[in-house]
Amino acid sequence: MTSDSPIFILSDSTGETAERVVRASLLQFPQHRVRVRVFRRIRDAEGLEATLKEAHELGALIVFTLVEPELRARFYELSRELDIPHFDVIGSLIGKI
Repeated sequence: MTSDSPIFILSDSTGETAERVVRASLLQFPQHRVRVRVFRRIRDAEGLEATLKEAHELGALIVFTLVEPELRARFYELSRELDIPHFDVIGSLIGKI
């Protein structure tokens, strides 16, 4: 990711958790102006696919909090196919609970 690459936040809910993590992290790099876009309430594969294709075209990093199992599985499949860098904010914790 370059300093001019956008960050896409994806969520099947409000996206608030991931957005707070991203914004707190960006405070460490005040010299960079990173565009952050939040995609809330992603509920189906079609919406997910469109968002990931756009992220791929723009060279975006994706930070996400997708909880719904089918959407998570499809996300990982597509992000692998499109070689999109990503960070799962909540998945590991949910897996442990």
